[in-house]
Amino acid sequence: MTMWRRLVEAVQAARADPIISSAGLGFFYRTLGILLVPVILRTGVPATAVTLTGGAVGLLGALVLAGGSYPFLVAGAVLIQLGLLLDYTDGGVARARGEASNYGDWLDCIVDRAVDAAVFFGLCWGHYRTHGQVGVWAWGFAAIALRTMIGAFTHITELYVPRSLAMIKSDLRSGGWRRLIKWLSFSRVNLFFLITICCLLDRVYLLMVLVSLYGGLFYFGSIAYLHNRVKALAEAPKDAG
Repeated sequence: MTMWRRLVEAVQAARADPIISSAGLGFFYRTLGILLVPVILRTGVPATAVTLTGGAVGLLGALVLAGGSYPFLVAGAVLIQLGLLLDYTDGGVARARGEASNYGDWLDCIVDRAVDAAVFFGLCWGHYRTHGQVGVWAWGFAAIALRTMIGAFTHITELYVPRSLAMIKSDLRSGGWRRLIKWLSFSRVNLFFLITICCLLDRVYLLMVLVSLYGGLFYFGSIAYLHNRVKALAEAPKDAG
């Protein structure tokens, strides 16, 4: 099979992927991940090892970002992008090997949250060491807090109202203003894309302000958007006793 044919099939598979993280910029990472899966399968590396390797690369990127100067920002941005790509690959490896499990999903979630926190801490520490701006810590704390809240909100919604995922996926496929949701959502891939752009421009302080404002708008906007629709889908609450 030619490389072009493999690319076409990967694009088709990514388009058909029902996973919400495939929306928007995630589509490109999902396509690259699908192309990498056969390569990883030939190495015999298990899916959990891919997850942990991606996390290790992301943590290394966070450590490099803590250097603060421009070369460290560029190198750190490259590393976190590599870690993100592996994050879009481990699921395909698990499914191909029949290793998909709740444990794998749990481990992936834990690793992602650890890397997210480390990246923000590394950015704030590096910027503070280099520029001495104390305010970056306040914005950085707000940014990672909102990122954590959005992750919790997503998982709580999925846990208690699983049917809401089908509704969200349908909205992402529709046209009009809803089409913007998949491109402007506060997803991990969009967040890391914004981090990379600001690192390349050497604008870490601006990054923290943007993420805080962007995260706050998306968090409260998501609650307002989903409230009535999720309420209609949710089952009657069970007695606490």
